[in-house]
Amino acid sequence: MLEDNGDGTYSPNYVARSTEPRVTGEDLVSAAVQRDPTTGQLSIGFRLSGEGGRKFSTLTRNYKAHGRKNPTDRGRQLAIVLDDTLISAPVINSEIGSQGEITGRFDAKAAKKLADELNAGALPAPMKILAETTVAPTVGDDAIHAGSVAAAMGFLLVAIFMFVYYWRAGLVADVALFLDIALLPTALILCANILGVFAHDPSMGGGGSMQLPVLTMPGIAGLVLSLGMAVDANVLIFERIREEFRAGRTAGKAIENGYGRAFTAIFDSNLTTIITGIILFVVGTGPVRGFAIMLTAGVVISMFTAVVVTRLIFDHCVDPSRTKPFKMLQVFKNPRFDFMKVQKYAVGGAFALVVITMVIFAVRLATNKAAVLSVDLTGGTSIVYELKQDAKPETAAIRAALDDFDNAAVIQYQEGVGDATLLVKTGETAETAKGAALENKDVGAHVTKLLQAKFPDAQFKAASVDEVGSMVGADLKKSGTYAVVFSLLAILIYVGFRFQFGFGLGAIVALAHDALISLGLFSLCGRQVSLIVITALLTIIGYSVNDTVVLFDRIREMLHHDKKMTFAELCNVSINACLSRTVITSVTTFFAVLALFAFGDGSIFDFALIMLFGVAAGTFSSVFIATPIMYWWYKGKRPAFDAEAAQ
Repeated sequence: MLEDNGDGTYSPNYVARSTEPRVTGEDLVSAAVQRDPTTGQLSIGFRLSGEGGRKFSTLTRNYKAHGRKNPTDRGRQLAIVLDDTLISAPVINSEIGSQGEITGRFDAKAAKKLADELNAGALPAPMKILAETTVAPTVGDDAIHAGSVAAAMGFLLVAIFMFVYYWRAGLVADVALFLDIALLPTALILCANILGVFAHDPSMGGGGSMQLPVLTMPGIAGLVLSLGMAVDANVLIFERIREEFRAGRTAGKAIENGYGRAFTAIFDSNLTTIITGIILFVVGTGPVRGFAIMLTAGVVISMFTAVVVTRLIFDHCVDPSRTKPFKMLQVFKNPRFDFMKVQKYAVGGAFALVVITMVIFAVRLATNKAAVLSVDLTGGTSIVYELKQDAKPETAAIRAALDDFDNAAVIQYQEGVGDATLLVKTGETAETAKGAALENKDVGAHVTKLLQAKFPDAQFKAASVDEVGSMVGADLKKSGTYAVVFSLLAILIYVGFRFQFGFGLGAIVALAHDALISLGLFSLCGRQVSLIVITALLTIIGYSVNDTVVLFDRIREMLHHDKKMTFAELCNVSINACLSRTVITSVTTFFAVLALFAFGDGSIFDFALIMLFGVAAGTFSSVFIATPIMYWWYKGKRPAFDAEAAQ
């Protein structure tokens, strides 16, 4: 290794091979890039274990300037070696215990490289690839193009709908929507670094340099979904302003009251979505974390633009003495539906459908797990092929060609445009006996070779290959289960704390209904449950509780202000008051997800499909599941809310 002398010359550093390491990678806990707040210089901060700190303290005390084993005026250099290669040789300036830093003339790239190398050396065992994904360049380009088109289409559909429905007020919402896109990179950097604090690996930020996260296809899905949900706060505010005009308020007072009364519902509903995003990030990995960052950033920035920016526009552009209401369309004019009258039938029918779909799902899972669960949950190798439509062989012939290698392989043609698309999933990986015996332990290449030799006219071409070890598959199933359970518990606690336990119970039962019915219907469509599908289920939970919290907030408000109505009447009035908002938010979210469904493929198509089920289920459950369960918990009697807490 050559050391920069600072004058354009370099001096070599040598390490004797016989030298025994004084402190090893096992003693290193973590290393991360940090920046001096006064000078702006980059350095690498590191932390050692208790035993490592004691050893390092003795070592640095002995070899610092005028140390016991170094009588010179300059501290000795410390050799940092990885895989028999000297990667750094910093000078010992003082005695260091369990925490210290490596300083020097680092740029961002060099500092990150050294931190990564130190963390790699801290691994207790040799690195082993447990999961690998390969995507053909054309497929990656197509995915990026499809995601970009879906995002643009989702933005246009939502913007057009808001303008048509709310006219000038909708134009204000569209300005906020445009700002959501413009400010999103800033929100992404902020959320990525804050969420990085919760990451288990030191490479995920949380004190490192501020940088924009890499955009993945699940991240694009999160962007499109955020666009659909972004206008929810505006819809809440506009519907409240409409009510204030109806009560005879002037424009100034209607805007003031509309924003004030909508804020609690906006805050509570968006915070539950943020909670879901944090849980997704903590228990997720890779692309799931990208989705969690995007969803959280979208919610945070949309709250700011909806509550602050649009309010400033109204305050500066609207005459406060105006008495004429804003021009807006209205789907439901003074609705008076008796929702509580059919509560028993609605709940009974919904849960009967849940039981039926879950029984079918359980039977399919027990009889052929590989056909129900994707490779990232079971372990194995999944290959997606493109082949000639007019020369595609029958699945039975393909199975016969693969029988000698894996007679339990899942073989499934997928709908597509142009050439045919085939999914082949095998339980063999580089870590199984058959996989390890192959050349380069490459299961995907072996299966491709078999199919190309047997069916040359079909021109099999591997578009993507996913290989996941069985241990990783088990871990992903466990983390996915934990994510769902933790999300439900966190929402139960939050809603119970903000309202009362009965409200939290109603919300949690509705969310369980949404997740299960969406999963059951998705499985009935013949699609495989994967990590991205579990991500979608958690997103459904966050979306559905958003709608439920808005409805519960209206019920709580009416309990505080109206002392005469029975609880059933009050619930009916609250549901009817929120009906327009519920439908409009569902429509905007549906438009955004529909764009993903139309232009996405592979895992994004799966995400969009289950989200379509989830949007419908969430809209239904807020009215017909959450409210009746909460009503039954209180046995039809009005719950008492503290007056101060209800305001």
